[in-house]
Amino acid sequence: MLHHDDLLCYMIGVAPDNIPGVGTHCDLINRFWLEDPDIEKDRQVSLHPFKRKPRKKLAKNQKLPPRHPGIIQKFVDLALQGENFESRPEKLFQQIFAYVAVRPSAEAGILGDTEKLSISGDDTCIKTGGSPFGIRTCDCAKNGIFNCDCHRKFSDPDARYGWDSYHETWFYGYSGYFLVTYNEELKSDIPIYLRLVEAPRYDGVTAIVALSEARALYPDFVFDKFIGDCAHDNCI
Repeated sequence: MLHHDDLLCYMIGVAPDNIPGVGTHCDLINRFWLEDPDIEKDRQVSLHPFKRKPRKKLAKNQKLPPRHPGIIQKFVDLALQGENFESRPEKLFQQIFAYVAVRPSAEAGILGDTEKLSISGDDTCIKTGGSPFGIRTCDCAKNGIFNCDCHRKFSDPDARYGWDSYHETWFYGYSGYFLVTYNEELKSDIPIYLRLVEAPRYDGVTAIVALSEARALYPDFVFDKFIGDCAHDNCI
């Protein structure tokens, strides 16, 4: 695609007549995604439990409940004690986004008063291209068992089933969580933070982590108000 689209070349900072090889792009991705490539590769080739798609549907606009009672209070206590949640592979992406997009927007006045920001948080469903069925390595099919629950290999072993409350259906993938501030003049939400989490994770849990990380990204910003939907009620 790079060989046929000069715009893509300019976007990633290479000359159309001097495009690096595929291996170079993989090395670049590994530098951006702060996870040990050996650990990630080992997770992809190892076996993982097979999870069937849930059959029970939730009510309209109903969110998945927290899987671990008391987890929100635990995260709140850690955040108030000054603990950070630095172990995340997308940390460099967040820092680059803050440097090249958010801070220039703040300097241009697009975010409004950064010493009295009103922000809102919510998630969106992100489907993965990986198969939820995985690749079988057992001999069950040879023995006439075609519906087994044996461990399998998955191309995207971190993907999970989550509930899409808007479309009222289950999806396989991740949840993207965003913190935004609203620009009245542009009548648009301006994102200042993004995070990728497990699909079934409760928004109330993610919100605590997101606010802690955003505070570390923007120590000079003052978050005056936080707005969230019903899934955040337990974390207020």
